[in-house]
Amino acid sequence: MRTKALWALMVGAVLLGGFAAPLEASSQQDKAIIRAFEDVLDRQPTDRELRRYRDLMYDEHWTERDIRDDLRNRSDYSRNSQRKVQDPDRVVRRAYEDILHREPDADGLRLYGSRMIDQNWSEQDVRAALRKSPEYRQKNAMTREQAEEVVRRAYESVLGREPDAGSRGYVDHVLRDHWSEGDVARELRNSDEYRSKH
Repeated sequence: MRTKALWALMVGAVLLGGFAAPLEASSQQDKAIIRAFEDVLDRQPTDRELRRYRDLMYDEHWTERDIRDDLRNRSDYSRNSQRKVQDPDRVVRRAYEDILHREPDADGLRLYGSRMIDQNWSEQDVRAALRKSPEYRQKNAMTREQAEEVVRRAYESVLGREPDAGSRGYVDHVLRDHWSEGDVARELRNSDEYRSKH
């Protein structure tokens, strides 16, 4: 039935002087379908989806509104809408409290909220940016005395003694490369001294 209708439409177009009318209608349908997908699902339709909705517009006389309603009933719409309704202010406040241990200032709230909305940042993106901030580095900066204490504990637990002058390299690693006590201990277990004792 559809084939006959399409054939009749094409014959009519030829009699009227060309294919301009049906081609223009098809182009308008595609634009409506693409617009609906971009607005509702934030993506373009696949070729298969485009064909399906073209057929529904042609056979069932669907409008762009019908397509939008249909898209909103899909599971990928509910996943997308859950992501959209996440409150940027709440996310940014939570990240600031966890990472910097304070409330965000107005500039930070605006900056990271804007990036969530305009650049589709996730909470993980906000947290990663805060961890790279000068404030985070300053708050988590380790003094040489603290680094020496980390190394001292590792020496005592692994080698059973106080560190000597050779421990300075480990202190530098703690300060420069953010080594933990576990990192130092692991290196000490690879030392000749540890192997000779065990």
